[in-house]
Amino acid sequence: MAGVFVRVGACFERLPRRTASLRERLILVVFTMNLELIRLRSQVVKAVRAYFDGEGFLEVQTPRLVGLPGQEPYLEPFWTEVVEANGTKHPAALITSPEYAMKRLLAAGMDKIYDLGPCFRNHEPWDGSHDPEFLMIEWYRRDAGLEALLGDTEAMIRSVAHAVGKEREQNWTHALAKPFRTLTVREAMQRYVDVVDLDERYPAGGNALERSQPGERRRAGREIGR
Repeated sequence: MAGVFVRVGACFERLPRRTASLRERLILVVFTMNLELIRLRSQVVKAVRAYFDGEGFLEVQTPRLVGLPGQEPYLEPFWTEVVEANGTKHPAALITSPEYAMKRLLAAGMDKIYDLGPCFRNHEPWDGSHDPEFLMIEWYRRDAGLEALLGDTEAMIRSVAHAVGKEREQNWTHALAKPFRTLTVREAMQRYVDVVDLDERYPAGGNALERSQPGERRRAGREIGR
């Protein structure tokens, strides 16, 4: 977003008042749209924080640069190195999610915490469905089951939609008028990827998708995300 904004902004500054070409007019339209998206994104981020703060959650800021990132075989971190003043080098990576640091806080006795910050994932499809850097909201509460977390998710989306005025739009009005539909992973694969039998496509036994090869898992996730 920042790179596109800078490039389009530079073109906009050179835009003639009355002799703009079609290309320059398109640039102006894109520039204006990007400004609106930036404003909307800011409103959404504020609304997400307001919801969790109002529910008694504590915002925590976990490290983004760590010595050992998540060990999920289907997520690829960005690797770099930290160099001391004396030249000693240490491998480091940008986190793919704040999960591990947050669970350490839970183990230390904290409760009802959330982290809203940037995460980084390499080797993702470059097709508009993923970004190597993105903003993630992750929250935890102790002694809460799946139903409580589903309730948090639905309440958060309704709260954010109300805060940014989306509930007045027709498609959002229809979506927010009834309880959200929930699906298991198996049901989602069957409905959106047309995989009737996971064990047939990922014949590893047990949790077939979990035991499949990393490339297969990434492809399956991209298909569901479309």
